[in-house]
Amino acid sequence: MRILHIVNDYLPNSKAGTEYYISELSEAQMELGYLPSVLYTKILEDSNVNHEPFYIITESEYQNIPTYVLTIPLSHKNLLYNSYLLNTLKPWMQGMDFSLVHIHSMINYSCSLIDVIGRHIPVMFTFHDFWLLCANAILIHSAGKVCSGPDTLDKCVECQRVHTDNLSSAWLIQRKNYAAKVMKRVNLGICPSRFSLFKYKKYGEPDFKIVHESLGMKPVSMTNFSKNNGDPVRFTYLGGICWFKGLDVAVSAFRALKINNIILNIYGHISSTHYFEKVMEIANGDSRIQYCGAYSKSDLGSIFESTDCVILPSRIESYSFVVREALSAGVPVIASNAGALSEIVKHGKNGFLFKSGDGADLAMNIFRVAKDPEILLSLKSGIKPVKTIYDDAVKIGEYYRSFMK
Repeated sequence: MRILHIVNDYLPNSKAGTEYYISELSEAQMELGYLPSVLYTKILEDSNVNHEPFYIITESEYQNIPTYVLTIPLSHKNLLYNSYLLNTLKPWMQGMDFSLVHIHSMINYSCSLIDVIGRHIPVMFTFHDFWLLCANAILIHSAGKVCSGPDTLDKCVECQRVHTDNLSSAWLIQRKNYAAKVMKRVNLGICPSRFSLFKYKKYGEPDFKIVHESLGMKPVSMTNFSKNNGDPVRFTYLGGICWFKGLDVAVSAFRALKINNIILNIYGHISSTHYFEKVMEIANGDSRIQYCGAYSKSDLGSIFESTDCVILPSRIESYSFVVREALSAGVPVIASNAGALSEIVKHGKNGFLFKSGDGADLAMNIFRVAKDPEILLSLKSGIKPVKTIYDDAVKIGEYYRSFMK
């Protein structure tokens, strides 16, 4: 069975959770006898057309998995329907003879992507984001606040006008109609959390078939964990550095605690320089708080070897690989109660939960651990194995085969 995974970006260009997941899933699918490949996009400035042509598909491979990259001009990135993309991808798809298409993101493609796929080819969609429901893809209002969902048209128009003054409600209505067409075409949608399942059931197409299936991963192993009595309690933040990931909440909580036996190491790609600078202003040179740079998944073993507890202060999460990576390495987590995080972090069992955005509540939990580090041993004992990528591939294979009957 030839499977085409479709995503907006991929390794080694982008090293986010979704990209690693697709890579690991493809590897497991190879072991199970499938023939996976990956299609992703490359966005170019319009002025680059003389150096690298647009709407060209280039074949390569990543870790023995065939990859195909489609170049798209920046000015076409946010089109609702891209006829240029349709005219490029449709004949290419017809010549590739894929058995099934597995979409992971439609960002950059537009809703024309669904018309690229022949009607005889089954389509699965794993929802790593909320792109079909939200023009911002992550249910974050453009003004900088968490959004409950597209409850009203006026609400979405207000959000989008932060970027586009002349945006009309007609544009959002058209977007919603295109998204409905996509949902009607998809054979099955996979929601990785009950939180995302609730959102897609509430705001998605009524007849859209969706199920909840958590995503698998390769467990992170540590070769050596060392800590001496009297050493500070080592907290670690991992993830993108942008507003909705909530690093400012973690730094504010640390600054509020006037104790010396704690440190916070920050790892992550800086998505917003302005936001990062504001966070560093909050840190105000506190020697207990250190930015350690971006990281790759291959770095996680060594990071967790020098971590006692992970802090995940997100303002919204539809899923979290970071939490599962930490737990797979036996590291407890203090997480906000935002989105899907409470589905995996169990308060007092494998970590602690605090009220999203509440630095004082987070500080209380940090102090609780700092005052009695032995509590970490109890939390470690409450950690259960996470779903493996092999088990995930087997389950997804069952869905694949059901479409072929």
